[in-house]
Amino acid sequence: MSVSLSDFKIGMRQLTAGVSVVTSCHKGSLAGMTVTAVTSLSAEPPMLLACLNRSGQTYKIIEQSRVMCVNILSVTQTELAAHFAKPSDHKFQHCDWTEAVTGAPVINNAAVSFDCRVKDIVEAGTHGIVIGEILDITVSEKTDCLIYGNGQYGAFAAQELTSCP
Repeated sequence: MSVSLSDFKIGMRQLTAGVSVVTSCHKGSLAGMTVTAVTSLSAEPPMLLACLNRSGQTYKIIEQSRVMCVNILSVTQTELAAHFAKPSDHKFQHCDWTEAVTGAPVINNAAVSFDCRVKDIVEAGTHGIVIGEILDITVSEKTDCLIYGNGQYGAFAAQELTSCP
């Protein structure tokens, strides 16, 4: 039995996740895309992974440069998340950024940015699982991270847990 693409997308929309913009640079070409599939992988050595569509320009630039910066967005950066989610040759025109140690763009005022060297890329279906070895971390004072679920951006609201009977 096969799962339909439509059912898969409807189901996955229910998974709320943090919002990141993954960036890279190769020979003067900047690239970046909004991503929700980012997670920690290892504390020693510090590594993370990001799942990127292989047909996109950002994936191709990362594949060539072997560097990326994972910028976890703050709740004030909803417009930036929407901007980087759309195809455009001018994504960095209205974005304040600095250059990381690797040369990848670090988005200013992101909650946290992880500058990475690509350790490995594993192809899986339409995507590449990009494993990044973290070389540098920039932490902002803006610690409320942007989240995305069911087609909408939002913020985490802590809830007091009640004990189980």
